Amino acid sequence: MHWLPRTRARTALQVTGHEAAAHGGLVTSLVLVPAIVKKVKIPVVAIGGFADGKGFVAALALGAEAVGMGTRLSLTRESPVHEKTKKAQIQAGIDDTLYSDRFDGLWCRVLKTRTAEETIKQGMNLPRAALASVRIANDLKLPWFKLAIGTMMQGPKTMIQLAHMAAAFDKIKKASDEGDLEKGVHLTGQVQGLIDDIPTVTQVINGTIKEAKDIYKRMGALLK
Repeated sequence: MHWLPRTRARTALQVTGHEAAAHGGLVTSLVLVPAIVKKVKIPVVAIGGFADGKGFVAALALGAEAVGMGTRLSLTRESPVHEKTKKAQIQAGIDDTLYSDRFDGLWCRVLKTRTAEETIKQGMNLPRAALASVRIANDLKLPWFKLAIGTMMQGPKTMIQLAHMAAAFDKIKKASDEGDLEKGVHLTGQVQGLIDDIPTVTQVINGTIKEAKDIYKRMGALLK
C-alpha cells in the first residue's frame, strides 16, 4: 500500500527493514525508518513488518509518509501466488522464516521449509547457477552467449552474483507459480504471522485505513 500527498514531490525513497520479505536490511524498521527520515528531504515509504492499520499508524509516527505491504498483498484473492503457497504462509508464524545470504548471494528472507533449509545449508552452487542462467536466457529468448558477455563486461563478481540470482529465481518461480514447496523456495516477511485471512485487495486497503483512523482517534484521546 503506497500513498503520498498530492502536494508533495512524486519522488520517494523506499526503506526496507529487517522484517521484510526478500532483501530487507540488517536493521529493523522501527530503527531504520526514522534514521533515514532524518537524513533525507524526500518522502519515505516504509517497508518491512506492515500489514494493517496499526503498522500504518506506526510508520507515520516514525516519519514515513507511506507503507509497502508486500506480504499482506501477496495474501489476497487477486494475488498470483499459488494457493498452496498462500496456505503455507497463513499457517506459518512470525518466526517461520529464514534470513541468509546463502540463497541468492544477498541477505534474503524466505519461508522456513525443509527445502529452504537444505538450500541454505548447501549454499550457492555455481554450476547449477550457470544452468539456471541458460534457462532464463531461453525464457527471455536471448542468446545465452550474449547474456554471458553482457554480464562479464560488468566484472566477474557481478557475473557470479547474477548467476546465483538466476538459480534462486528458478526456485522462487516453483514456489510462487506452481505451489511447489518441495522444490521451490518462497519469499515472505515475518509479518506473515500476523495474517490469518485471504481477503480482496480492496478489503485490505479499506480495512487498513479504517483501523488507522480508529487508532488515531484513540491515541488522540490518550494523549490529551
